[in-house]
Amino acid sequence: FGQIDARIEVHNGLIDNIKFFGDFLGLRDVGDVESKLAGVCYDKLHLQEALENVELKDYLGGLNAQELAQFLFAWKLNQLFLLPLPSSFSKIDESFYFNGES
Repeated sequence: FGQIDARIEVHNGLIDNIKFFGDFLGLRDVGDVESKLAGVCYDKLHLQEALENVELKDYLGGLNAQELAQFLFAWKLNQLFLLPLPSSFSKIDESFYFNGES
């Protein structure tokens, strides 16, 4: 486990670009996961479906598809319910920046 920082660019509801940073000690290149998510609709269901057959433990430690999808979609859920974002979340222009513990 470790920290994961996901930077997501979303345009017209689709993930345009995503980059993962952190100290999660993956065994494989996380770029594979990033490529799998490019072009995916930015909602929890589509994120989870896109990650379903990916061995995430090889890339990001102990996360499963449901946990990663929830993490990536947490910013939008906070906005829907107009809850204050935790200090580890922010939005800059059309990019979403997340920092959370895996």
